[in-house]
Amino acid sequence: MVLSTHVTARFGTNSNFLRGLTNHDDEDAATVNTTRLGLACDAAQAAFPVYGGQTYDDTNEAHIAAGVQGVIAYLRMWSTKQGASTGEVTAFRESLKDIARIGPRKRANPLTTSVLTPSVPDTTAGTVRPRFDSEQFDDIRPNPPQGNPGTT
Repeated sequence: MVLSTHVTARFGTNSNFLRGLTNHDDEDAATVNTTRLGLACDAAQAAFPVYGGQTYDDTNEAHIAAGVQGVIAYLRMWSTKQGASTGEVTAFRESLKDIARIGPRKRANPLTTSVLTPSVPDTTAGTVRPRFDSEQFDDIRPNPPQGNPGTT
């Protein structure tokens, strides 16, 4: 499904909203102006590689949601009747930047700036147990192990 089909599926071809956005200079229009809708779809898809770092993918739900948002934003910006607003286009571009941040092959690389190094436990005394397993904590732990935890 192309982006214009997703837009019309969400708003309807007989919708006053979409008809008004695409025909802002013709109050008596009975249908959606598919030429203007197509141009808005082209503009939204062209923004994907620039701000999203990837091409528009019609099978990706995040791309579809952002694309529909972009089409409506561009139509509103181009329309004088509905109120020109670059804020919606800016919000659309921010959505694309969010998609770029979570896009394919994006992951947080493990990194630390810690100067601590793990110590090697002394295994000569038998089983190594955490410090909180010490007998001094037996009175505050439910069902503590009996005897010395370092021996078997």
